[in-house]
Amino acid sequence: MKRFLINAMAFFIPGKSRRSQCRRLLRKAFSLPYIIKAIRQHRMNGFGFHAHAVRPKSILIVEPNPYHGEILPGFAKYFQDLQYDVDLFLRHENISDNPFCGTWDINIFPGTARHLKSLLRHPKIQEYDFVFLSSTAFWEADAFRGSYLDYLGFIPAARYGILAVEHNIVPCLQEYNEVPLLNEGRLFTLTGFRDTPALTPLYFMPTTAPQKNDVVNFIVVGAVSKSVKNHNLLLESVGELLKRGVKKFKVTVIGNGTFDVPARMAENILFLGRQSFHSLYQKLHDADFILPLLDPDEPDHRRYLDSTTTGSRQLTLGFIKPCVINDTFAKAYGFTRENAILYSGNDLVQGMTRAIDHLEYDYDAMRRSLAQFAESVFDVSLRTLKNSIDRIINA
Repeated sequence: MKRFLINAMAFFIPGKSRRSQCRRLLRKAFSLPYIIKAIRQHRMNGFGFHAHAVRPKSILIVEPNPYHGEILPGFAKYFQDLQYDVDLFLRHENISDNPFCGTWDINIFPGTARHLKSLLRHPKIQEYDFVFLSSTAFWEADAFRGSYLDYLGFIPAARYGILAVEHNIVPCLQEYNEVPLLNEGRLFTLTGFRDTPALTPLYFMPTTAPQKNDVVNFIVVGAVSKSVKNHNLLLESVGELLKRGVKKFKVTVIGNGTFDVPARMAENILFLGRQSFHSLYQKLHDADFILPLLDPDEPDHRRYLDSTTTGSRQLTLGFIKPCVINDTFAKAYGFTRENAILYSGNDLVQGMTRAIDHLEYDYDAMRRSLAQFAESVFDVSLRTLKNSIDRIINA
């Protein structure tokens, strides 16, 4: 019967190839897994939210992009610490990666970009104190690249309006016309560059303090892209260390992209590619040092000095794992010789050598200093968020 219906529906399509394509699409549409998936997604996007009872003093966090999942637990924790109930709109891709490891009292409503846009028009949005946009930029492959508010075409009508986070001060603050939001105390940035209010998401999951490994374990996290990190610098540095006979270390590399590890370095460098957040967090827990691989000579990296925040900063603070970082970038992020290992220029060999040498520093003392710095960053962010909310509500 199904076959008859498919052939009948495709019969009037002109052209043999078009009829074949139509039949393939219809077979997929009539398949049970496809129907179940469609029903489940519609229920989670529509019916689930329609039936949801918004609790008093609630925040709705919205992450419009199919990435940035790692920042969501940190933002959720700030609001929960301020005694807010938290609901979350996010993309299906972020659900698959599962950024919320552990027990969270959060209602999550995943969807496509179109579904989330539709849900943000729902009258129930007015029951939230705020809608919090964890990213102001919305980049949807080749379909859209710009301000999420421009994509929506409206401002979500929460009781006290919106709050938002800008990840790229230059050029987005001006291009997206966000200065009014900044002046109203509704806009934050990840580090506080250029005298903007900082809201740093540095909580990922409960952490413990394992002892430093006998074989020093470095970790690199982020896309394998010249514009983000200098992975060639890592290969050059590891090659030089091996040439000097330094072998008691390993480097775990995690991130999207292709990274070819020479055979002679295979025992020291492990490339895992993209990982789930659970796997990523476990690898960070097991690591000793984080390598941001920021290059002061690379023009694309200059933005990390005063506009865009490297994700390595949040991971360093969240997991209390010292980073081995160029001294220029260290200064921009508040890292010192007490809580990190610094090197000049692109002398990563020097930095890694110091990290491998157990005698040059007290690792536990370095982590204690880093933990104090992370606590300070968290407290400032929490206070900044609370003050902004209080001013808006009491205006």
